[in-house]
Amino acid sequence: MSDILDIKRDGETIYSVKIGEDTVLNYQLMGDHFVEARWFSREPLALKLGDYIEVGVEKFYLNHVPQIKKKNNFTYAYGARLYSELFRLFNKIIMDEGASEFPYFGTPQEYIQLILDNMNYINPGWTADVVGGIEPLPMTFQEESCRNALGRICQEFGLEFRLVQREIIVDRNVGFDSAYVFEYGRGKGLNELNRDSAIEKGVVTRLYVYGGSQNLGSGYRGGSKKLIFSDLGTNYLDADNINHYDMPREGSVTFEDIYPKRTGSITAVVDELTVTDASLDFDINAHVISGSVPKIVFKSGALSGYEFEIASYNHASKTIKFKVFKEANGDLVPGGVFTPEVDDTYTLVGIDLPQAYKDVAEADLLEAGEAELQKVKLPRVNYTLPVDERFVRLNGVELACGMRVTVKDTEIGLNDLIRIYAIQYPLVKPSKIVAQIADSIPLNTQD
Repeated sequence: MSDILDIKRDGETIYSVKIGEDTVLNYQLMGDHFVEARWFSREPLALKLGDYIEVGVEKFYLNHVPQIKKKNNFTYAYGARLYSELFRLFNKIIMDEGASEFPYFGTPQEYIQLILDNMNYINPGWTADVVGGIEPLPMTFQEESCRNALGRICQEFGLEFRLVQREIIVDRNVGFDSAYVFEYGRGKGLNELNRDSAIEKGVVTRLYVYGGSQNLGSGYRGGSKKLIFSDLGTNYLDADNINHYDMPREGSVTFEDIYPKRTGSITAVVDELTVTDASLDFDINAHVISGSVPKIVFKSGALSGYEFEIASYNHASKTIKFKVFKEANGDLVPGGVFTPEVDDTYTLVGIDLPQAYKDVAEADLLEAGEAELQKVKLPRVNYTLPVDERFVRLNGVELACGMRVTVKDTEIGLNDLIRIYAIQYPLVKPSKIVAQIADSIPLNTQD
């Protein structure tokens, strides 16, 4: 790797400076991504905010005036932190139709598109690749940056993000498994194995799993008020390391958003209060939960986020008539531009859905519970891994944030895939890697 760092402006190199191992790239998944650079110059440099360097395909920008220390008349010591594209998101307040304080209801794609619209207004070239198939949620924004909004959106939906240049990639998990195995010892990849924490208190080896309470009915699984995947008292999962401890360590988790549901689409609009769904496969009248008011909840379209009490249902025509909703300011919905349209999606609540929908929900609950058990079955640990440079070079090791590597720690019985959430290395010696790995990724939205 070259020890010359080119500083650029508008695509042209304006200065080339010599760097050493104290010029370091720092990258934390969903967090810090910057280069801490140090160099000497024989004269003062006329640097401007927005000047940048390139590391691979990524650009790192000068966002703050660099530190300068005059050693003598011919030697100036520079220290500068140059930030990735991610930090440009701090420069724009997220707005919707000119308002910086606003409620919003949408899918992850719609929220990220809002960020793109804002960023491209002042800094063109932003794109996104966002996971689909996720139900919309409401959020409220109050004069916050697009960067903070991005972190909150992902946190709210349980998603993760990473950037490649100006493309925002959002997925359920932006990492990937690798075949790398690291443990302490000669030729095993680590000269040291620094365990920063091992908190036994949070370990769960028997996990009781519950879902939401909607659309179940009074006779569900012996009277359970919440979705479960087995009978009451047996709806738990045992971890494969349960015998590692002298007795089961019990815990519970509730996934309120997992419950029997059916997402339908409007196939015809009779009037602003009456819609038809020709694919509706059960009689709503026969499935109303006693003491509950059935409602239709719009998931897309102009009425997205609104829920209305169902006034009547005609199963012969599969037509739903619902009641008008009165806003706090007195406005009536539907009304004006806020009316249902063909292809709007919706779901129903207050309905004892048929068993087939419960079966699907229970399978989803079991899958979510198994994933959660994998997170809590071991002590919460963070490791600092100063990776053996020779091991890296000989084995062609290429580590990246988000990658999962196998770490062996015999003292706590660990032999598992754990995620790399931060990486640090000198630009002149990229094989001199210090990796941080942890069970969970700390959320960082600080400027």
